Amino acid sequence: MVLCFVFANKITTSGNVILIQYAAPIYVALFGYSFLGEKATKIGLLLQ
Repeated sequence: MVLCFVFANKITTSGNVILIQYAAPIYVALFGYSFLGEKATKIGLLLQ
């Protein structure tokens, strides 16, 4: 994860990298719903 963060920091601005990093739980929830058929609960989203 740290290597991905450093690489992204090299190719774009710090603000974009932080935004992408904080949006990761949304991507995980969408991926789980669309490909794995998992339903996201409010508790599950808060714990991510």
